[in-house]
Amino acid sequence: EKQETPMLKPRYRTGTGPFMALDLLRPGPPPLHKYRHDLESFFYIYITFAAAYDPPKRYLGKIMQWQQESLIAIGDEKRRFLTNVHTLDQTLNRKLVHDEFKPLLDQRSFLMVLHAAFAKIESLNDRITYNEYTRLNNIRMGLPTDGLDSKITKTEKKRDSYMTYSKFMEILKQPEDI
Repeated sequence: EKQETPMLKPRYRTGTGPFMALDLLRPGPPPLHKYRHDLESFFYIYITFAAAYDPPKRYLGKIMQWQQESLIAIGDEKRRFLTNVHTLDQTLNRKLVHDEFKPLLDQRSFLMVLHAAFAKIESLNDRITYNEYTRLNNIRMGLPTDGLDSKITKTEKKRDSYMTYSKFMEILKQPEDI
């Protein structure tokens, strides 16, 4: 009887840079795919429409900061978009956003609530990166790494729980069973 070989999960980047999740745009090997990456991609589609769609002309422009030569450069711009208020305001410029989309710029709108959630995920990623750096530095210096592995794991779990399908739909004020 022939045994099936389990399918290996691909570890490569696919997609269009401006719509890809930030984790996929970082240097180094791509991470395992997580469902929150798909939700983050939807978020960037929403952002692009809010920032660059002209309904009367039925024209979708581009967020120029996200039109870069490399995925890593796009990732750097998206990171600034999530973590820097000036970059956020520049990307979602009230003077350029079509009137129909201006309500999405209100801090209580689903779009800004999603922005805050993905910004929090990015801040947790910074904490993970710092703890990984500290752990590696301690190893190189022959110092103990007590607690760092569990700190990293705990923060990764917290980060991954910050955006789920349920939370995404709750923010959109939509039922989960669409």
